[in-house]
Amino acid sequence: MPIGDCYLTEGWEDCGELMVWVTRCHPQQTYTVGIYLIDTFCCGVKDSHWYFSLDHTL
Repeated sequence: MPIGDCYLTEGWEDCGELMVWVTRCHPQQTYTVGIYLIDTFCCGVKDSHWYFSLDHTL
């Protein structure tokens, strides 16, 4: 599945934490979304979640 749109929170350079959303599009027009909380100053990835086979209307 190809990687789709990716999003970052604004202002993360100042606070050192950001959330990243990564999407993948399925052939049946649903999406998998990975959400990552990242500490850029020290810890790296602090938390992650994923949602599988979401409809585009959500």
